[in-house]
Amino acid sequence: MVKKIVLDTDIGIDCDDAVALALLLEKHVKKECELILVTTCSTRDGAPETVKAICNYYNAQVDIGAMATPKLLCDDVNTYATAVKTKFCQSVEKVDAVKLLRKKLSSLTEKVTFIAIGPLVNVRRFLESAPDEISNKSGIELAREKIEALYVMGGSFIENYNVLGKPREELFAEWNILQDIKSAQMVTENFPNDIYFIPWEAGFEVYSNMEVGNNPVWYAMEQHAIYLGADINGYKRDSWDPITCLLATENCDDYFCFSPSGKVTIDNDGVTKFKACEGKSHILLLKKQYKEIASVINSKLRS
Repeated sequence: MVKKIVLDTDIGIDCDDAVALALLLEKHVKKECELILVTTCSTRDGAPETVKAICNYYNAQVDIGAMATPKLLCDDVNTYATAVKTKFCQSVEKVDAVKLLRKKLSSLTEKVTFIAIGPLVNVRRFLESAPDEISNKSGIELAREKIEALYVMGGSFIENYNVLGKPREELFAEWNILQDIKSAQMVTENFPNDIYFIPWEAGFEVYSNMEVGNNPVWYAMEQHAIYLGADINGYKRDSWDPITCLLATENCDDYFCFSPSGKVTIDNDGVTKFKACEGKSHILLLKKQYKEIASVINSKLRS
């Protein structure tokens, strides 16, 4: 039985979200997984339309939920969502992400794998949701019953610094965590099942790319390159989000391993730390040849 997948994305600011969605959709149409829902954890203009445009490119019918509130500061940065909306998908019905998530999960008889590749505001709002007309269960109860595991693109862990060749004192707050520290803390502390953290260092300088063409994924990459002032010819991007989606859907033991269970803590500055102990958190650990996974990602992207 293939995994059922829910993806939560802050699509529209960094183009690796578009590549990650494309990777999941390619696996979806090949029946290697079943993408049943995509929610946008951003209020930025064009975010749900960008999801719809990429789904249309893959001829995939996937439910889409949108976040209306609360607005995060990073939502004011829009490198390609409005452009993709204008070029490929003018409109999409706006359905509240948390309500759609509650409806979808309560209707399922089997568990799903949840992938979060943006700030954790939607996940927090879902966990905090109360029983309603959709379900008599709280968000935490639904998560316990219907979500097998949560894969989070977030954090950075000192355990990987030897592989990176970085001094061990260079702790820093990773971007997704930093955008909404309170939500990241709440989810990490309260999610009832296993959480797998895929940190910044797993995707940095692991370059993925979509071949140039008249499609919304390449267009998102092109617009992102223009925003950064980069050369659009052969533009490639770090693979934080594609790696997260790959790890959630297939075995990548040649490149990474996960720690034993333990506890991840996030301080008020957004810095993440891991302690091996009885717990439900796991962190991704790099192997020396981990950057070679770029070829695996690129092999799975439609030209």
